[in-house]
Amino acid sequence: MVDVALLVVWLLFMAVLIAMPFTPDERYATWPFWLLAFQYWTFGIPFFTGFLFILTARC
Repeated sequence: MVDVALLVVWLLFMAVLIAMPFTPDERYATWPFWLLAFQYWTFGIPFFTGFLFILTARC
């Protein structure tokens, strides 16, 4: 049951990480799309995926 909850949270994080470059905040609105996509998708997705792996291995 804990694994299912972690998977749902991970899916929500992935949805936000994928959508963020398309709708940036005011602070990042002037940044180019490729830079925002690179930052979110290159660093965010592996970070949260690795964290999910660590959490599911311990539960």
